[in-house]
Amino acid sequence: PDCDLYLTDLQFGIPAVLNGLAQDLTKVAPANSDLFNEQIIFKPLDALGGTYLFTEQGLPQSGIYMGYNATMIEELGLEQPRELYKKGQWNWEKFAEYAKKGIRDNDGDGVTDVYGYGGVFTDFVNGLVMNNGGSIAGSKTEGLSSKPVMEALEFINRLYNVDKSARPWTWEDWNDNLLAWSDGKVMFWTAQAWLNKQEIDAAAADGGSLPFEFHVVPYPTGPSGDGKAYSPVQGNWYMIPVGVKDADKVFQIFEEFMNWHQGDTDLRDDPTWFESCFLDDEDVELAYMCGSNLKVDLWNSLNGFDFGATIWSPIVVDKTSTPAQAVEAAKPVLQDALNNAFK
Repeated sequence: PDCDLYLTDLQFGIPAVLNGLAQDLTKVAPANSDLFNEQIIFKPLDALGGTYLFTEQGLPQSGIYMGYNATMIEELGLEQPRELYKKGQWNWEKFAEYAKKGIRDNDGDGVTDVYGYGGVFTDFVNGLVMNNGGSIAGSKTEGLSSKPVMEALEFINRLYNVDKSARPWTWEDWNDNLLAWSDGKVMFWTAQAWLNKQEIDAAAADGGSLPFEFHVVPYPTGPSGDGKAYSPVQGNWYMIPVGVKDADKVFQIFEEFMNWHQGDTDLRDDPTWFESCFLDDEDVELAYMCGSNLKVDLWNSLNGFDFGATIWSPIVVDKTSTPAQAVEAAKPVLQDALNNAFK
């Protein structure tokens, strides 16, 4: 190999692991390593049958969740979704019920002005699929035709084409989908910390604040979900390639180097920015929780497979296919992409 350590995006790191090009750290690092104990320095990627990929430990700030307009919820006389989540009642049926009630025609012209849900499809698909116990490309075998994924696609079809509570998708302007929430055009949306912060700061720069109160809640649990809140694995991860001599020493040196804080996580973790992305501490804690339970799914990073073109558009935009028809046409394309990635 060219070097002793690689820092890699998962779309390259996972194929390297599956093709035997990365070392299993359970056979390299000493048993008393921080990686297998307190995990103050490193966080392992617990997948793929061993510990091959790892990253620097830190605050779990990369979670995805749903944002919601708490002012609209209150005006409708509905219980706040955060409270439903705490009672174990935040599921797809409750979300669909709320989304239908969020539809508004403000000026009475027969045209919907506010939808129950709207946001970017990438996070929405991950949120629904992962919190229904599924994955689209989480292994060498395509997951589109699996029960959890089919349930998620049928639910998406329900929101967009049956209940019509989801805001129509536009390919022309990504930000029109992404920022509909801060314009007050949707009651629920796909949320991340950076997006909250961006719109909070934009309103402040104009001399004011967002004209409504908002909060976050984990994605609702689907019929095949286990009730935990999950988010996709993101970011770059380290690996030690096969062929590196004295890999145990390489890992030990790197672990010592990355322990510059000597276990004082207050030096390592500054929560100031993350906390400024939310309106209260309860949202911060929920966001941390969503970022703590991570799943691997490569569907949005595979060469040769375009979920938007093969699944999302036929079902949601063009409305030319049922979920079953779209999956039947797309699953061999996805399997070919997986075969190419993992060969």
